[in-house]
Amino acid sequence: MQKTVTRKRSPDSQPSLADSINLEHGAGFLLRVASARANALFEELTGQNEITPQQYGTLLILHQRGTLTPSELADAIHTDRSTTGEIVRRMVERELVKLDKSGTDGRSKKVSISAAGEAALRRLAPGGVCVQDALLARVPPKHRAAFMRYLTLIAFGAVSE
Repeated sequence: MQKTVTRKRSPDSQPSLADSINLEHGAGFLLRVASARANALFEELTGQNEITPQQYGTLLILHQRGTLTPSELADAIHTDRSTTGEIVRRMVERELVKLDKSGTDGRSKKVSISAAGEAALRRLAPGGVCVQDALLARVPPKHRAAFMRYLTLIAFGAVSE
């Protein structure tokens, strides 16, 4: 059981907004804790820690959609271009994806999944599915669809139909 420590105030001090906030009931705090749990479950259920959940998502998108520009990939995995660039750079170093020039414009690039990336995805996919099941295990089955709609609303600002 967690003990709550209350800070002593001087008799003339007024309570502040910070005194009334309960961190453990905050949506942002709970989402961060849930994200950390999802990452830990990913490592545990895939039996590895070399490929991150973001990299797994990148492999999955490239497998399903084919070759994409870095901008298209950033949109698909919902990260900014600089974060996507760093993800791709690390994955190119490990030969999980290929980064090629697009056409005659040397500045334009295309990202595609490599044979090693396809093999990694096949190896990790069963664990990836188990992560989803484990995350939803404590949500009663009759509430899972609503939970996912609300989570989508929080994540994207809209519910996809």
